[in-house]
Amino acid sequence: PAPALPETPSSQPRPAPGPRSGPRSGLFWTLVSGVAYGVGLSVLIDTTAASGTWPIVGQRVAGCALMFAVVSVLRLPP
Repeated sequence: PAPALPETPSSQPRPAPGPRSGPRSGLFWTLVSGVAYGVGLSVLIDTTAASGTWPIVGQRVAGCALMFAVVSVLRLPP
């Protein structure tokens, strides 16, 4: 018999759309990300060059932790 080929992502069936799909969901997450970007920028704009890259590092760590919490609570797939 011929060896089985591994399945590619395109050969797997697509899941049915859930309650969090569609244009409304995209609009919601667009607005949330825009507000978060504005808040982050307003915090970073007051930093001086003497602070180095630490404000940016802190912002990135906080953003990743927040997104991990949101994905964990909503149980969204990667």
